[in-house]
Amino acid sequence: LNEHVSKKTKADSKKTKADPSTKNDTTGRNNNLWSSGSTHLFDSAIENGTNFDKVEASFVAVLNATNDLNLTHAKNYMKWVIGYLVELEEILSTRIEGNLFQFRQMRQVYAHYTDKVQGLIDKVGKKKKGASSSLQDKLERNRLKLSGAEEAHNEFGTVLLAFMEEVTLRYFKDFIALLHMIIQLSINHSADVASVMKKFEETDAGLQRLCAEHGISIAGRLEELRPEARKLEKQAPMEELIILGEEKKEEDNSSVES
Repeated sequence: LNEHVSKKTKADSKKTKADPSTKNDTTGRNNNLWSSGSTHLFDSAIENGTNFDKVEASFVAVLNATNDLNLTHAKNYMKWVIGYLVELEEILSTRIEGNLFQFRQMRQVYAHYTDKVQGLIDKVGKKKKGASSSLQDKLERNRLKLSGAEEAHNEFGTVLLAFMEEVTLRYFKDFIALLHMIIQLSINHSADVASVMKKFEETDAGLQRLCAEHGISIAGRLEELRPEARKLEKQAPMEELIILGEEKKEEDNSSVES
């Protein structure tokens, strides 16, 4: 894993030096944040001269651009976040499974010489007149082979166990880079969407000018259309008629009296 990360880090650092696009972009995001790791910085999808940079101030154009941004960042999520997880799992599992297979083979060799040496010892013990020199030599040779197989078996097993414990105990450390990528992706995605949505400010300003020119309320006329407002409109003329009727009656009375 360390070897893989080291190789990828060197490759990324070379690309950073050679590619001028890895410098700070127009949004002020620092593209060198990831130069020391094997992960990826999610650059802004909105660059000068691109379609996202030339979005018209209309509902359809803005919403279509927003949808395209979502798809773009979703592809980056699949490529870098999910890809990171898949590659990490593949590296660790392949190394563990390969080493386990090799360890089982070494254990078989160790068990083979253990049984063989024990069998030779039993044969030597059964010789009442003493074992022959050839049998003694064979026992010594197999004891040396057993010693070497045991040493290799124990050393390899210790290293493998240490690696498995490292993977198990530091799993949360391996996910720090993953969480950092997800956060960076979320920040840049939100910034890109907000940049496109900002086009609506021009549209809204035009709507406000239109309302001012034609005497339209920007808040709508819901209040005017509610039943309570309609009742007040109907009551107002009736009250005026009653007042006029009373004034007419008073005038008539005055003329009769005179």
